[in-house]
Amino acid sequence: MNASCQTAKGNRIGAAQLGELVGNIEAVCPVTYSIRLEWIRLSNSRLADHENCFEGTVEEINYHGQSENVLVRLPGQASLVAALKSANSSAAVELKTGEKIWMAWQGRDARVLGH
Repeated sequence: MNASCQTAKGNRIGAAQLGELVGNIEAVCPVTYSIRLEWIRLSNSRLADHENCFEGTVEEINYHGQSENVLVRLPGQASLVAALKSANSSAAVELKTGEKIWMAWQGRDARVLGH
């Protein structure tokens, strides 16, 4: 995910239209905010126990055997964010193209890369 960085203070990055992202290092703008698919948790409702939680729209669902790759558009972001939903996941998440979905992850799981 490429975040358009407006401000950076400590490990908190202000991203256009998203608000504040929590990362693993102190940042100076501009940055690329990166997280591996397996660390993103999908939910039909907001998850209060995660440092980063954003609502997006499901754009595409691709089935790959035991998992589904889900492309989500976040507010104000030009690119889509991919998430992985495993068939073995204990969380029951209903996914439908065009509907809202919450994506959540911990700041320690993300990488903030300076340009």
